[in-house]
Amino acid sequence: MPSNPAFDALIAQAAAHRSDWWRVLLAIVLFTALYLGISLGSVTIIRDGALLPLGIGPDQIAELGEPRGNLSPPALILLLMTFLSFWIALIVAVRVIHLRRFRTLFAASGCFRWRHFLHGAAIIMAFQAMTLVAYIIVIGAPERTDVALPLWLLWIVPVLVLIFFQATAEELIFRGYLLQQFAVWSRNPLIWGLVPSLIFAVLHYDPSIPPLDLAMMIFHIFTFGLIAALLVWKTGSLAAAMGVHVVNNWFAMTLIGAQGVNMGFELWLFPEGAIQRMFYFDMTTTVIATWLIWKFYRPYRTG
Repeated sequence: MPSNPAFDALIAQAAAHRSDWWRVLLAIVLFTALYLGISLGSVTIIRDGALLPLGIGPDQIAELGEPRGNLSPPALILLLMTFLSFWIALIVAVRVIHLRRFRTLFAASGCFRWRHFLHGAAIIMAFQAMTLVAYIIVIGAPERTDVALPLWLLWIVPVLVLIFFQATAEELIFRGYLLQQFAVWSRNPLIWGLVPSLIFAVLHYDPSIPPLDLAMMIFHIFTFGLIAALLVWKTGSLAAAMGVHVVNNWFAMTLIGAQGVNMGFELWLFPEGAIQRMFYFDMTTTVIATWLIWKFYRPYRTG
């Protein structure tokens, strides 16, 4: 790939802060320990009834162990809240192990580029609109779920807020910390682009999903990670990738999903087996979207 000064500056920032491989392993161990510790502590607090006024208690913890698609809004809130510990654990790991300012994960300057975030949001909205029209033509319109609209409206704001933190936490880990560390070690995009995206996809493994649907979902998540990595290279920051991820998850987790891989809060669902018919179209549109971003997206020319 050709050189990009913004991306080069981002990687130089990572290289300047103790980027030895053993430090990365140590940071991952510290991150995991903090995440598990915070999670276990949170479970204890919730079981003691600290969040019962919000409708979150032991029953919602038990729901998280059930097959996906059956989560009540409070259980979904609880699931999304676990990603707040990702932020805390990553902040501590980066500061303690690398002596690096956490905000430099976003960009070399430490500034969050909201314009790029909106670029990413616009890209995914165009992609979602195009694929939704195609799905309806080929598969038919999705069916309305049993989620009552008043209930959905009651919970939608906290769900959207927590999805923001969930999606951005994943970007900070996979397109922020890991991508930048791999790029310090090798400027080959097959290393810094593919490896974090593969890890990101594999960690979405869910044995409750039918095997074929699961394989297709994981491969789709992998290609999603590649697009996010491309946006990081284009912009030299995480903002555009975060915009794509946040809006994608808002759409998929609150509006329209597919039976078998849904969470339980969506208003409409495509029928069981639809994901297999969607897959080939998704791959085609992913290739087109990747080419369009590579060829035409000029983040600094437009702002």
